[in-house]
Amino acid sequence: MRGRNISKKQIEVFSSLLRDDDLPAPQTSDSEVTDSTEAPFSDKLMLFHTITFTQMGIGNYGTAIAASIRRDLVVEYSRLLAEIGTFSDDGAELMIKNQWLEKIPGAVERDSLIK
Repeated sequence: MRGRNISKKQIEVFSSLLRDDDLPAPQTSDSEVTDSTEAPFSDKLMLFHTITFTQMGIGNYGTAIAASIRRDLVVEYSRLLAEIGTFSDDGAELMIKNQWLEKIPGAVERDSLIK
């Protein structure tokens, strides 16, 4: 539900920017959502893909910030980037809580090797 609300908000932000410049806003794919109440995939897989796509979106916003020459867009990208970053982090925490995510690889702890 939270992801859906974030998506709706971001679509509205960018659609309003297009409308303000007398440009058409693209249609959403709401008609592609089914009314099924039975999950086609496991919660683990769906959460993994949700986090992955969210992280890809973060990367896209970063690229958009670097390439944009409009200050107003950079402000919107930055604000929305922070919001979806928190959403992605919460998803990772949920995966850790359910023991679906292993320890993330890090640097070798040299002090423990010495002992």
